[in-house]
Amino acid sequence: MKLRHALTIVFGIALGVLTGGCPSDEVGSDTRDTDAADTRDAADTADTRDTTDTADTRDTLDASDVADTATETSQLDVDTVPDATPLSIGWCILQYPKSLTLAPGAASGMVYGRVFVAGVTETSTPDRDGYPVLAELGVGSGDDPESWTWTAATYVRDVGNDDELEASFVAPTIESDYHFAYRVRLLSADAGAWSYCDGDGLDDGFAVGDAGALTVAVPPADEVDYAVLRPAVASWVVGATPATFEVVVFEAGLTQGAGAGAGVAVQIGYGDPDVGFTWLDASYLRDEDGLGTLDNDVYAVALPAALAVGTYDVIANVTLDGGETRTYVDTSGTLDGYDQSLSAKATVLSAAAVDYCRIQYPTDPIALTLGGTADVYGVVYQPGVTGTAGTHALRSAAGFGPTGSTPDATWTWFEGAFHGTFDNGFGQQTNDEHKAVLNPSATGTFDWAWRFSRDDGAHWTYCNKAGSPTWDGSQAGKLLISP
Repeated sequence: MKLRHALTIVFGIALGVLTGGCPSDEVGSDTRDTDAADTRDAADTADTRDTTDTADTRDTLDASDVADTATETSQLDVDTVPDATPLSIGWCILQYPKSLTLAPGAASGMVYGRVFVAGVTETSTPDRDGYPVLAELGVGSGDDPESWTWTAATYVRDVGNDDELEASFVAPTIESDYHFAYRVRLLSADAGAWSYCDGDGLDDGFAVGDAGALTVAVPPADEVDYAVLRPAVASWVVGATPATFEVVVFEAGLTQGAGAGAGVAVQIGYGDPDVGFTWLDASYLRDEDGLGTLDNDVYAVALPAALAVGTYDVIANVTLDGGETRTYVDTSGTLDGYDQSLSAKATVLSAAAVDYCRIQYPTDPIALTLGGTADVYGVVYQPGVTGTAGTHALRSAAGFGPTGSTPDATWTWFEGAFHGTFDNGFGQQTNDEHKAVLNPSATGTFDWAWRFSRDDGAHWTYCNKAGSPTWDGSQAGKLLISP
């Protein structure tokens, strides 16, 4: 196009040069010049401007504009057309725990589930445009979870692409086996039915056998791991400071370490098993090493100073649950159970009681034939009285009675007498030894003992092989009389 216009222009110039080069007198030369000029102007102006610049340029711009506009319109259509795929529950699961054992009516604690909804749970939080998932935790029996009891669950946090949920429930009041699970659905108008979530997830559907397992049962008694009562025997003179009894307690996870174990409570009781016991709350006293350092807690209480003269059984109990369950404690400890015969003994002595006495000899069983006799010896200590030369103002007797009985006036007694001073085991002659002669008049097996009095028999202190003023039948002497 442009080459054709150039040749036209050159040809016109050349023609003008050739014509002007031949002078002429004819007036018609003006007309030629004008024709030549007109022809040139027309070619340059019309062809170049209108045909080339105007037509070509306009066509090119129009095509570009149309293309751009079409592109923008296409993009706008993509951005503003709504997604045709609705939201749906993609996956859910009962996360933790998968099994529980609860007392009737007890709270379960938090139970966790998880849910996945494409386009929501990957980044969702309850504060962004409202939380679109409704979730509930249910518990019940039977194969139809719709009949279970359901409780609203709440969003906890994001876990990967999932949302974690939490809720708790109250156990049924009837002891039996139950199940628990989650269920979820969307809150939108076209939410659809619930999706039920068992312990292995939604991929294979819901099965009651895969849901959480709940056992509702009364828990077994919460008994203490170990406890023991001490001392086994104690005595004091009426009006003096009474004896203090202690209970050593071990409960794994509670008594270990410094300080009193949380929830441990101890009582110490005194009395007669046939009548009843008076219970005193013991106080935490100290820690004590057991199988490990500071394993045990020690609780203690002093018996009342106003107790009357006499001997009392002393026992204890320990509770870990505010008194719902009590473990009873004797002097041999709780590992072999509780035995009333192994209770501790507390004796309140009269002011006239002797300080100490025991069977001296023989400590082995005495075997006699009817009509035979046995020399027996007893030792007594009374500060300021025994251990000096001469006969002392102490009355004594040796006697026997039915096996297992407590010495009293119903036994058969034989008067004793001072026999000499006796070593206290430390090279000091502080004790007195008394002698008596047993002369039984009936056959059988008996217990035998010594007794001493400071007030001419108004009050007696009974003495066994153990050497304590508190009577212990297991330490009585043994006497066998054969025909």
